[in-house]
Amino acid sequence: KRLAIWPVEGGGTVEEPLDEERRHAQVLGDKEILALAALGQRIEEHYKSPQDIEWCIDDGELFVVQSRPITSLYPMIAPLPDDDTLHVYMSFNHAQVMLDPFRPLGASALSLMMPFGKEGAITPDCPFLRRAGGRLYIDLTEVLRNALPYKVYPVLLANANAHIAEAVKEVIQRPRFREEMKTAPHFSFYRTARRLLFPLMRKAFVNIFFANPKGKLQQLKQYIDDETERVRKDIHSVPAGLQRFDRTVEHVGSCFLQRILNIFLPVVAAGLVSVKMLAQLAGTTVNDPLINELMRGLEHNVTTEMDLRVADLAEVARAHPAVMSALREDPTKRVLETLSALEGGEVFLAALQAFMDEYGMRGPSEIDVTRARWVEEPTPLLQMLAGNLTREGNSGHRAHHAKLTKVGEEAGKKVVDAVRKRPFGWFKAPLAKRLVKSVRGFTGGREHPKFLMIRYLGLFKEVVKEEAQTLVEQGRIGQVEDIYFLEIEEIRRLLSGEETSAEGTSWTALITARREVHQHFMTLSPPGVLTSEGEVVVAQMKRDDIPKGALGGSPASAGVIEGIARVIMDPSDAVLQDGEILVAPFTDPGWTPLFIHASGLVMEVGGLMTHGSVVAREYGIPAVVGVLEATSQIKSGQRIRLNGDSGYVELLSDDTQEVQV
Repeated sequence: KRLAIWPVEGGGTVEEPLDEERRHAQVLGDKEILALAALGQRIEEHYKSPQDIEWCIDDGELFVVQSRPITSLYPMIAPLPDDDTLHVYMSFNHAQVMLDPFRPLGASALSLMMPFGKEGAITPDCPFLRRAGGRLYIDLTEVLRNALPYKVYPVLLANANAHIAEAVKEVIQRPRFREEMKTAPHFSFYRTARRLLFPLMRKAFVNIFFANPKGKLQQLKQYIDDETERVRKDIHSVPAGLQRFDRTVEHVGSCFLQRILNIFLPVVAAGLVSVKMLAQLAGTTVNDPLINELMRGLEHNVTTEMDLRVADLAEVARAHPAVMSALREDPTKRVLETLSALEGGEVFLAALQAFMDEYGMRGPSEIDVTRARWVEEPTPLLQMLAGNLTREGNSGHRAHHAKLTKVGEEAGKKVVDAVRKRPFGWFKAPLAKRLVKSVRGFTGGREHPKFLMIRYLGLFKEVVKEEAQTLVEQGRIGQVEDIYFLEIEEIRRLLSGEETSAEGTSWTALITARREVHQHFMTLSPPGVLTSEGEVVVAQMKRDDIPKGALGGSPASAGVIEGIARVIMDPSDAVLQDGEILVAPFTDPGWTPLFIHASGLVMEVGGLMTHGSVVAREYGIPAVVGVLEATSQIKSGQRIRLNGDSGYVELLSDDTQEVQV
């Protein structure tokens, strides 16, 4: 308490600053504190929800002045655990750097795809994936209760988000959690490792030491194309309606375990393990600038290839001045209706269609199947093209990528030389040379699993929209998008002919209510860590090693850059001009084409191994992530200095330069 407020005779109050001793003095007696606590509990039990209570004491008697529901509290995890122990949940949205709430179908589809805790069953109920406020939360409790790797978890989580790692560390150090570790159920590492991890790592080490890295990623990309076509044919081999929907659900539900875990992750793991082993051989860490250089210009990364194809589209437009002018003036879906009448318009539209055939199922926040894909809403893609077209002359994107590839290859030679100069270097150098090949050949495959997932979700969405259109024509739902507010099992019930939900509510009423709830969820800021008691765990991270006034974060890609900031909350409504520093709440593959124009990256969420960080290192641009409230503290047009070596951002001016919107 810094102030005491005293009543004044005749009305009014007066404020009195308190000295240090009085600030910490107890004001209420023990009996008053107990009475106040008991009354608060009675009020909460009466209203069945947490209450904001105002009270006063007059002449020794306790009075309630006001009691109202606390509407600012973040919603509880649902469903809650039934074992009466403390559970800790990490935001899946933060890990995937997508903070917006899922619609029910989006959350249901992801839960269907995750195989953990299902004992092989295909079901949309994943016991380790729960919901709160429209976001998905991973129940880490049983994993965190394992004493052996107890200290390792925060280190691993820091790769995804340093703030989340600190919050989890704070919870698992609590006496209650430590006590429950002794008796409460915990995750069986041996059983899981024997069934999943050991086979995966065995394949990974075969890849590292024996497989030929050259051409491996092209083979995986061809597998994705072939698998997409195979699944599409199988889905359409059964009648439309419930049968086709169920067949699609089967494919999506088996994707992770049968395809990603067995085929793709051993390649990704080979690349990541090779990086770690190589850094150890060289006597350094994976954050070393030379190791970062080794990761630049990786070939056959499906997301990088997509970025290059976007820039190719810009070059097609640049070759036809009328098309280029139209895209720069109106980079929205509307412009596509006018291009065919312009010189070169048909050429551009054909190139765009070829791009959509390959990548049209991608888009911002693409892990939510209900979000618009580029093929449905091309405006975000056109905005990126418009940003590319602000550059004078040829963008030189392929030459730039070839240059980065050369830098990466030269870095590989330098790493081998560094190993050769260390003790027993003559013995270790051949191993280092092999690991360099594995890093360059396999690490670019880290985006392949997600690319396959998005392809599967794209097929799922096609079927869902077809069935929704039929339901609209039957008058059972109002519009196609209504289907996004139903769970998978509810869609099955609807397609079976049921007129009401399991609770007896009409479908129209249920959808309307969920739309309203979703709008409310859109206003909430999701916490990174929650407990089963509803506590939002926030760890304070102090940085004493940065300049005064600087915004602290985590270093994600080395380098220092000064430039003009461009704050972008949604890639569908903004243009990033060449050379600007991108400031964003998060990025995912739908944002990646913007990196071609960016000179640096600042993100509010993320860690060393999340999407934006990895892409920034690959593109050779400095990046700082985990900068809280960066999009509100930095203004578009403001000049900033980004230090990707130490992990902070300096605001160099309060003035903002005019930027094109």
